[in-house]
Amino acid sequence: TGDTKIPWHVLEERRLFYVGMTRAKQFLHLTASFDHGGKRLKKPSRFITEVTGETYLPKQSHKSLPLDTLATFASLPSVKQDPLANYLSSDGWLHLTTNQIADYLRSPKEFWYFDVLSLPKGPFHTLVYGSAIHAALEVYYKSKVSKRPVSIQELVKAFENSWNSEGFVSLQHEKERFTKGKQVLKEFFAREEQKNDLPVYIEKPFTISIDNLKLRISGRYDAVFERSGRVEVRDFKTGSIDTQKAADVRLKDSLQMKIYALAWEKTHQSPVDSMSLYFVENDILAISSVSDNTKTLQLLTKMSEGIRNQQFSDLGASQVRFEGLL
Repeated sequence: TGDTKIPWHVLEERRLFYVGMTRAKQFLHLTASFDHGGKRLKKPSRFITEVTGETYLPKQSHKSLPLDTLATFASLPSVKQDPLANYLSSDGWLHLTTNQIADYLRSPKEFWYFDVLSLPKGPFHTLVYGSAIHAALEVYYKSKVSKRPVSIQELVKAFENSWNSEGFVSLQHEKERFTKGKQVLKEFFAREEQKNDLPVYIEKPFTISIDNLKLRISGRYDAVFERSGRVEVRDFKTGSIDTQKAADVRLKDSLQMKIYALAWEKTHQSPVDSMSLYFVENDILAISSVSDNTKTLQLLTKMSEGIRNQQFSDLGASQVRFEGLL
């Protein structure tokens, strides 16, 4: 609006409001609540008035009494469902993704809160950035594998279309990451165009079953390379790794890659020859031929037993069990 008297935080809220509106595909519904449970009725957001040109006032002149509010819920059915039902099927099988397994082994408490109870985590700028880079890499490799010409403009377009203006510290922070991402893609494109090393699979989904654990795992390989019959499973990373040693440590500690190696062996009846992490920003490749599926299965056994027994560390048993949360 050009009004310098508007506080900066209001300007930032307005920006996020309009960013949210631009995500609408066919319809845009704007809602507001007059009664927030306080002593006074609330007015709808000023941004709604800016968009519609109309001022909305409360339909009632007084607040509802507490008993009136409770009465509105009197007819709602009482539903009691175990949150773990989304993971444990009626036949006793446990269904998890590779990310959920990593969540549990990293922090059972966070797994309970964010995966099982689905408490909102909020948007993270690292995920926005990483997802946008991955979308561009997918366009590049799928085009090359299908022998279709691809340009840097297509990669940048895929990056821009996957971008989400949420979770950044400030407008300047978002601008810096947005600019950085496009530069990273230009450098990646220039490097890859000089090579003749393409994956046989890109973004390939998989599902495996471990019968003795009654555990079903689903995931997705970023890329799979096959050279003279030797298989390499690769994952693309956008983290700030700037040394080969740090990259090697990340690969060694990656449970995700260990699960990928196990999944490939179970679905193809042969082990992978190597696993790798490619850090796109710094052009660093960590690669290893070591994969101990016995230790991976031990971790999966520990994880599946912990979830089935509702063992979520850092919480007392009475707090964690489903019955104690209702």
